[in-house]
Amino acid sequence: MIKALVVYESRNGNTRRAAEAIIEGMCRDAEAKAVLSDVSKVESDHIDWYDLIVVGSPNHLGGPTDGITQLLDKLRMLNLDQKRGTFFDTCLSEDHQKAVRKMEEQVQKKVPQMKLLIDGLSLKLEGEKGPLVAGEIEKCRAFGRELILRMNGSGSA
Repeated sequence: MIKALVVYESRNGNTRRAAEAIIEGMCRDAEAKAVLSDVSKVESDHIDWYDLIVVGSPNHLGGPTDGITQLLDKLRMLNLDQKRGTFFDTCLSEDHQKAVRKMEEQVQKKVPQMKLLIDGLSLKLEGEKGPLVAGEIEKCRAFGRELILRMNGSGSA
């Protein structure tokens, strides 16, 4: 069974809802045990327990929030050789994928031993405070399912 940690920071609830939907996709067939955690509650010494770390952030000034950036800084102090990770963000359409790409770049520089499992997911908001555009929650579920398939070695490459 794959053990996954889905960490998020959410200002208006949209990123949390996306994280919940990703977990729904992961746990659909009981192939994974996934834990949802607000970034402020993550204990870095518990991260060792997980096989997969998924981090989500709203796009904040073209990148992840300060809380998520601090988490990524903490990850560099851990032994993550056997860990896999990926990212997701929530954003307005003109900021599409900016936070995801910055998180991926930060991990590649700061935590190169944690391998990125799949390209990050960028989710569009209808307005600055949301909600998520129609269909985005289903993308989250599919993303969660794809993560588990890839962790099991049966996902498309």
